[in-house]
Amino acid sequence: MEQEYYNDFMEIDLKELIRILLRKWWIIAIFFITAVTVSFVVSFYFLKPVYKAETTLFVGKEGNKAGGIELGEIKLNDELVSDYRAIITSRLAAREVIDKLELDMSVESFQRQIEVTTASNSRLMKISCEDTDPQLAMNIANSLADFIIVKADEIMDVENVKIIDLAELPAKPIKPNKKMNLAIAAVLGVMLAVGLIFLMEYLDSTIKNKKDVARYLGINVIGEIPEFTGEERGFKRGKYYKEYYEYRK
Repeated sequence: MEQEYYNDFMEIDLKELIRILLRKWWIIAIFFITAVTVSFVVSFYFLKPVYKAETTLFVGKEGNKAGGIELGEIKLNDELVSDYRAIITSRLAAREVIDKLELDMSVESFQRQIEVTTASNSRLMKISCEDTDPQLAMNIANSLADFIIVKADEIMDVENVKIIDLAELPAKPIKPNKKMNLAIAAVLGVMLAVGLIFLMEYLDSTIKNKKDVARYLGINVIGEIPEFTGEERGFKRGKYYKEYYEYRK
């Protein structure tokens, strides 16, 4: 008996949940409007647009006409790609580019702006830089490309890095994604509102209908007293007494 009561208590009534949400729709509306408004203000007026510039490099060189490219040379170039990535993201690269461009930033800040990517089974490298200044992002990416060409000769004693595409001035920012921010804020606002409504309902221990009586008290309901929504009785009773008084007179 107790187990059956527990199962009935834990059973989720989907219709009841929907009625709860519809009854307190104004909470969802307030959270939705507030979240979207805050996200709009922050995205459009506080977050600075970030631009990305990208330079493409190729690691390798043409073979001589007689023998072409040797397999060992191709393998060596593949191994050098990872070494070049480490050099580009090193403190040495950061310091030299900062000094060259006379930048007012720390080495750590500079390194956070830089990303070096390579395609699988490819000797192509892409050096990208993100900054709120599109001109600066372009200059840093191209300066790093020049830097690795020079350092490949100085450190590795090879001249096998060539620029395929120089970084160009980015026209559009890559972030913030304002539409995405608004969508995420809207979803979070609705989720928070729904969670708050369910929490309020969970903490509310008042009995509202016959289902609550059976659920919380474990007794059967044999009858209900309907709510009276008719006209006021006082007016009719006063009118009756007045007519009765005139009749007696």
